Amino acid sequence: FPWIRSGCKLNRTWPIAETRAVLNRRWRSLLSEVPRERGKLLKETTDRNIDKKLIPLVDSQATDGKLPSLYTLDDTDTHESIERYGYRSFDRQWVIADIRLIDRPGPDLWRVRGPHQIFLTTLTSTKLGRGPIFTATPYVPDLDHFRGSYGAKSVMPLYRDNDGVIPNVSHRLLGEMSSQLSATISAEDLLAYVYALGGTRAFGERFADELAEVSGPVCIPITADFNLFDRAVTLGRDLLWWHTWGERFLPDEATKFPSGWTQQIKPVDEMPESFTYSRESQELSIGSGVFGPVGQEVWDFEVSGYRVLRKWLGYRMKSRSGKKSSPLDSIRPDHWTQTDELLRLLSIIDHTIEVAPLAANLLEEIVSGSLILAGDLPDTSV
Repeated sequence: FPWIRSGCKLNRTWPIAETRAVLNRRWRSLLSEVPRERGKLLKETTDRNIDKKLIPLVDSQATDGKLPSLYTLDDTDTHESIERYGYRSFDRQWVIADIRLIDRPGPDLWRVRGPHQIFLTTLTSTKLGRGPIFTATPYVPDLDHFRGSYGAKSVMPLYRDNDGVIPNVSHRLLGEMSSQLSATISAEDLLAYVYALGGTRAFGERFADELAEVSGPVCIPITADFNLFDRAVTLGRDLLWWHTWGERFLPDEATKFPSGWTQQIKPVDEMPESFTYSRESQELSIGSGVFGPVGQEVWDFEVSGYRVLRKWLGYRMKSRSGKKSSPLDSIRPDHWTQTDELLRLLSIIDHTIEVAPLAANLLEEIVSGSLILAGDLPDTSV
């Protein structure tokens, strides 16, 4: 996947939230201020201020090719769009996709988003830690999507266009792999194979010593055995379906996204201020609400030091954890609406943990078997 980009960098947190309603309230609050005061709410930077007129990011209806500046907007004017956003690994949120609010949007990523697109994220310049070495999102990913930091040059789209026609795969690679394996190998097959090996903790545990020594792109072994390759593709497709919230690689037999083991024991009655976990009872308490069972492995699940469940919850408290960029960040949901999303997240983590031993066994079979040598493949840098 040679076409690698950095994720979207807003340089401000207020245009990102767990609900569309909150973002609309923040936008209305911004425009309700007199124009000269809007800069403080925006959090002006060198790249973005309230006077700039910019070419749209997603809105093709702008007049004269540019959007009017934030300074000139009336309080009834609207933003370009609100879209799903790959905020962090296993954490999808919403973003005001408006060029006037985003310092470095990564326009190439917005251009190629589409119904078939999947973005892989990883670390290419920093050592990887425990957990998956790749994660995936069907939405444009944040600069720090993979682990909350060090996101430069870490996004690999599956396709270079929004129709899913031009694969982001090295020239002649699929043809050579098809020849070696005596089967037609598609870009989606290659992605699924790679994700089967790297989408759980299996790869990191098998190659922990090697990964601890150097940073940089990870080398994935490619089996010369089609049966092993096909098994890996099946596992990878399953993982990608789960990790894209059921929006990609839909299985033929699937009618709805599976529910997990965890159930709501007691509802969250108000906007929670804190959360706790009990190892003994395997219960997760969120404000007045209680959920269980939640296994210790789920609670501790991480992506290179990023504790997924704890971070996910922290971003959804009454006072959001993490950096604040503007008084607009204080506009938060009035009540808890995240139970269904939480239960889905817990089922995704559960499944990822459950299939990790299968991925480990498959990886061991591949590594100990016949491999396609790097020298037998085309140059993978183009």
